[in-house]
Amino acid sequence: SSDVCSSDLVGEGGYHQPVPSYAMSVYFTGDTHFGHANIRKWSEARKAFQTVEDMDETLIRNWNQTVLPEDTVWHLGDFSWGRVSVASYLRRLNGTIHLIFGNHDKPARQSAHLFASAAEYREVKVEGQLITLCHYAMLTFNKSHYGAWQLHGHSHGNLPDDPNICRLDVGVDCWDLKPVSFALLNSRMSLKTFKPLDHHGRK
Repeated sequence: SSDVCSSDLVGEGGYHQPVPSYAMSVYFTGDTHFGHANIRKWSEARKAFQTVEDMDETLIRNWNQTVLPEDTVWHLGDFSWGRVSVASYLRRLNGTIHLIFGNHDKPARQSAHLFASAAEYREVKVEGQLITLCHYAMLTFNKSHYGAWQLHGHSHGNLPDDPNICRLDVGVDCWDLKPVSFALLNSRMSLKTFKPLDHHGRK
């Protein structure tokens, strides 16, 4: 089997929870690591920042130049680090922000009520496209053989892209330190061709 990663190929139904749909602009991001000074050592995109304050201010400015207040943002984990105030960052960021927890999200877990929603894992539908959201990359996921996508963070661009899996890292390190739009992801996914790794999708 060989199929383009396209919403036209997605079958209806089959998800294990209600699948919300969105009409406004939708963005995805992750791994902002607000307040995390040492992340500059591990991210090529951030090594030029002299201070964590400079990094944070750039991330906030990029976010608000990309996302409008009425837009929706799915943040795929590692929002902030340490004892920083999650609320102080959220107050400055545009959009309705939903969080998928990452491995460094102890502060965000303690402030989960401040997000529009917070969960370990979600399955959503945007413009007819089924999307699995998790902090971690997956090899197989629900409806992958029908054109569903999987979006993740965690790897900071260090995980090689696979042209045969409808999966992308949406962390800021992969997208010029800013959230990425559904439209841009759709364009990138259209360049991929699904090839099954297990029995799902084999003929």
